[in-house]
Amino acid sequence: MAKSHVFTGEVAAHMVLQVAPLMLALSPRDLAGICWACAFAQHVDTPLFFAISHTCDVSKLAGFSGQQLANLAWAFARVQSSWHGQLRISAWFWAAIVQNLAFFKPHEFSITLWAVAKLGLPEKANIQDFHLVERVGAQRLRQGQFGPQELSNLSCAVARLFVSHIGSGDTLLSMLVMTARERMMELEPQHLANMMWSLGHARLAHKPFLRDVVDLMDVRGPTFATIELVGLVWSFARLHVSVAPSLLAQASEMLLSASQELTGQCVANVVWSLAILSCSSIADQWVQPVSTVLKLGNGNPQELSNTAWAMMRLRVLKHIPIKLIAAAFTGNVDSFNSQNIANLVLAFARVGCDGTYNGCSVAPFWTVAMHATTARTTEFNTQELANLCWSFAAIKKTAALSSIANEFLRREHEEADQASMLAMLWGLSFAGVKHLALFRRVRHHLVSHGKKLDTNTDTQLHRILPLGVAATGAGKFDHGEPVIAAELLDIIVLAKPPGWEVERHTLHTEPPSDDPSDDHLFQLQWFLISLARPSAIWFDRSHHFGFLHRLDIPGSGLILVAKTYEAYYWLLVQLNANRIVRDYVVLCHGWVAQAKRTVEAPIHWTPGHPAPSQVTSGGKPSVTNIRVVAHVHRASERYTLLAVRIGTGRTHQIRAHAAHIGHPTVSDGKYTSNRTFREDLQWCPRNFLHRYKLKFQGREPQRRVQVVQPLPSDLRAALGQLQPADAGSAIALHSIALNGVPPATWGDS
Repeated sequence: MAKSHVFTGEVAAHMVLQVAPLMLALSPRDLAGICWACAFAQHVDTPLFFAISHTCDVSKLAGFSGQQLANLAWAFARVQSSWHGQLRISAWFWAAIVQNLAFFKPHEFSITLWAVAKLGLPEKANIQDFHLVERVGAQRLRQGQFGPQELSNLSCAVARLFVSHIGSGDTLLSMLVMTARERMMELEPQHLANMMWSLGHARLAHKPFLRDVVDLMDVRGPTFATIELVGLVWSFARLHVSVAPSLLAQASEMLLSASQELTGQCVANVVWSLAILSCSSIADQWVQPVSTVLKLGNGNPQELSNTAWAMMRLRVLKHIPIKLIAAAFTGNVDSFNSQNIANLVLAFARVGCDGTYNGCSVAPFWTVAMHATTARTTEFNTQELANLCWSFAAIKKTAALSSIANEFLRREHEEADQASMLAMLWGLSFAGVKHLALFRRVRHHLVSHGKKLDTNTDTQLHRILPLGVAATGAGKFDHGEPVIAAELLDIIVLAKPPGWEVERHTLHTEPPSDDPSDDHLFQLQWFLISLARPSAIWFDRSHHFGFLHRLDIPGSGLILVAKTYEAYYWLLVQLNANRIVRDYVVLCHGWVAQAKRTVEAPIHWTPGHPAPSQVTSGGKPSVTNIRVVAHVHRASERYTLLAVRIGTGRTHQIRAHAAHIGHPTVSDGKYTSNRTFREDLQWCPRNFLHRYKLKFQGREPQRRVQVVQPLPSDLRAALGQLQPADAGSAIALHSIALNGVPPATWGDS
């Protein structure tokens, strides 16, 4: 009768009134049937379902058949949203299901587990029960009992149940996916979307299945419902699947055409996915849907924080009504959990939203955020604390930093990832907050980690041959070869000539040829390997092949290289705490007026993109300190020789900041016009930028080490063609001609 069009909610309500007094006398079949019928008719009588839930104790559940258990579970799951999370599968109910696993029909097996996953299990479910589910499911899969719908339901159930209770359901989920691949053409879009969601939830990247789904999307994309398409895009992001930009653009277009159907959660999931997949080319198209959701007030704290974070990553946060996000946060901060707060603070900080933004004040946001952080520091995990530290430091909101650092330090026995520890150091240093205890803790932890890596890779100091004096010498450097400017027990300071690349994304296994057309010819890794017994870290991309920092290919100067992982982390801690002095001599266009100045302008650079770095509100905090050494001219053209010390190390930082203040560096093909670049090259053969000094703390013995590499001959020759503008500039030029270094640095008074 329930499947008949005459069984309406009104009929169901009348039936409930009739059976309520008979509840205790009803058979399992009657109870399951009543629940199923009411759920099918979408008649949610909460007292009835509660009564049935409490009536079905261990004795009555023992009399339920597999079909009746399946019907009861499905009915409870069907009306779950009206229960507001109050109903879960009882221990008695779960025990009855486990006892009947082998007797369920295929569709009963799948729908029961799907319902259990949706409702939730008792907190302490027996791990042996999951092993039984896995064994029975695997056996039935091998027997080919499950059709597309069963495969879809089971994959969702396994992903939810196994991940929540035992951490992983990879074995059974992989079997389900492999079976689905064999029947790929039978799967409806809903089945595909559910299975992809399952893989995403479990973070199981089954590459063959993922490739098949991507190929099918290209053909069957228009057949997916809106919610299914949102789920697919979310799954691709969750699993970091490489998807063609054209396919993502197609999916985005279909979703935008159905934007009226998109809930706040759907919009948040889509923009989060686009951010994870680095699909910024279509980000502008989502500004309007996001703005509409915000104006309607449709969004819970999780959706708001994810949306803000995603729009920041996509570099379009400034185009949405950010004041609405700030207002939602300040008006209901207690409903935001630690992750929500950390993500929001990071998003606002990354776009430089520190006072007034797009004409509106966001000062209340920061006041509330800092108060919430200091009042709830114990709620944040270590990564969130690090993100908060970085964010507050980036916009110079220092009031909460000591509380964050102290809480981070208090967690002596809690494991923290390396990136979080370094972010804490960087944030405190950038904000000028000294915290020696935290510095020592981070240094001890990371250096110990490096020591373990050396042991695991069989890298021992006594087995590394010293590079020796043969690799040193100014003559070699002036003729375009790297030289060893200094060598410690486990640290090398290289002098890089122009035209050599510090680090590429991959290290080739074959040495370069002598063919000048070979674009791998000038790699510093191969220079090191050719001179010494190679260290394991020199082949490790994840540790930047031992290089602590970079220099642009046209530039020259000193580079720190670690021979061991232990030395690498020793130096990396100093670098993030701004304890390594990096001094440059730079020649730029025009006369810089101020004798000393600090350029603080955020810089954005897209990795792997040939475009120049940009000074923009969405960039990373960047600090360049400059001191005028000499004003010079060549005919009617004016130039300034600068001593530069960087406080951060962004890609092309000095060149981008110099251009930003109207004084681009000489012979710079990226930051000057083509005409200016060609004219510069007539008298200065390459970019006039040279890192001449490094100061850092050595390890054995622990002493301050200073290494200086004078200006190379090609740049000295270029300076020789310039005339001083005044007596002070003449003295400075003469000093550089003799010593190869500026007479004064940024740090000198």
